[in-house]
Amino acid sequence: MFERILVPLDGSAMAEAVLPHVERVLAKPESEIILLRVTELLFADGVPPLEPLIDEAQQYLKGVYNRMSALEARVRARIEHGMPVRTILRVAEEEGATLIAMASHGRSGLARVLLGSVSEGVVRSSGVPLYLVRATGRPIEPRSIRKVLVPIGGGDLSLRILPHVSEFARAQGAEVLMLHVAEQDMESVAMTRGAEERIRSDGVPVGAIFDEGDPAVVILDIARQGEVDLIAMTTHARNLVSQMIFGSVTQRVFRDGNLPILVTNARRAAPIRSNPIPAKGSTK
Repeated sequence: MFERILVPLDGSAMAEAVLPHVERVLAKPESEIILLRVTELLFADGVPPLEPLIDEAQQYLKGVYNRMSALEARVRARIEHGMPVRTILRVAEEEGATLIAMASHGRSGLARVLLGSVSEGVVRSSGVPLYLVRATGRPIEPRSIRKVLVPIGGGDLSLRILPHVSEFARAQGAEVLMLHVAEQDMESVAMTRGAEERIRSDGVPVGAIFDEGDPAVVILDIARQGEVDLIAMTTHARNLVSQMIFGSVTQRVFRDGNLPILVTNARRAAPIRSNPIPAKGSTK
């Protein structure tokens, strides 16, 4: 997961909210950080000259690159032109990205519908997991990942985050807390216990909680009570219409909470590599 981390940036301070997380949480000595600046060409007033856009993007990325030069990880920059979501997805595929780290405004309601969201577009169409950070307009110091909350339920699709969780938790030296928010029948208990055992078999400390209620509310309450540092979950929606009509627990958790989220689209989840970066304190 940490081998090739794609970091899309648009030149704004909001997008840069993810950089402290990349520097202090995600980057490993074995990692390659790919800074991606996507310049979106607007045609309302004709085709703008390309050279000034390239110059601006180069100067911007040079500044970010210099800021991250102290990292042990390798860092390189890439400039592309086009529609942000399509370009990010294309570059992720070309680079063989194993993680996409980006910030999102976490907007809700009409503003999100009208303006769209690059991060949501990437989640809908990518098989690569995303590490999402809320851009609040004020700097938030990232904290070490010591406990990961994993909500599961709604069938096997929710379990497709588990291999990513194991790899992330091992690399961070974190423990995992499984959470099942639904009526406790034999099938749901068995599914949760099976997921718990799968994480434990990967050498990760794990526990489980069963609860009932509004899923997003319960997830956020447990996260606060349990001093959780990261929430890892899947999203199932395939298009914006289904999200608008049915809503999304993942969206609500991200919008109403203040924790980073590790999220993957369960319907597009890519296979996990068999040679993850070793956990802290281990040797190759």
